[in-house]
Amino acid sequence: MSYPNQDDENKASQEKDSQLKAQKEIMLKQVLSADARLRLNN
Repeated sequence: MSYPNQDDENKASQEKDSQLKAQKEIMLKQVLSADARLRLNN
């Protein structure tokens, strides 16, 4: 049995995920120095 709004739920989940990732990036930028960010990303 399929759910009629499964796509909507999936989109909402992806949107929430991308918002969390963006918040995480912002927090890291506020907390970490530029040097620490470079080490983290490499």
